Amino acid sequence: MIPLIGLIIGLIIGLLLNVPIPQAYGMYIAILVISALTSLTGTIGDSLENNYNNKLVVLSFLGNTLISIVLTALGLLINIPLNYVVYFGLGIQIFQNLNRIWRQLIIIFEEKKNKIKKK
Repeated sequence: MIPLIGLIIGLIIGLLLNVPIPQAYGMYIAILVISALTSLTGTIGDSLENNYNNKLVVLSFLGNTLISIVLTALGLLINIPLNYVVYFGLGIQIFQNLNRIWRQLIIIFEEKKNKIKKK
């Protein structure tokens, strides 16, 4: 409950404060958001499979973010848009994690359905 309250307070503060972000950082912000979505979907999938590990969540987020930002910065230095590679790679991970989530939800709902039929 406390994380949800913190999220709501953070969203309200973020909407009320007008913090300008330079256009040069827009690419990095997008990568951070996609990296966070990758970690979020992975965490949900792990918790549904009863394999949740708090350290693994933090390390995967930091690792994905660090590698993504380094690849993007390297691409900017050599004038090759490596940020598309990052988007593609993290996008694949998001869809794989969503596939795990849907599979686990189907298994959970079928188990509940079978329990109801047995009664």
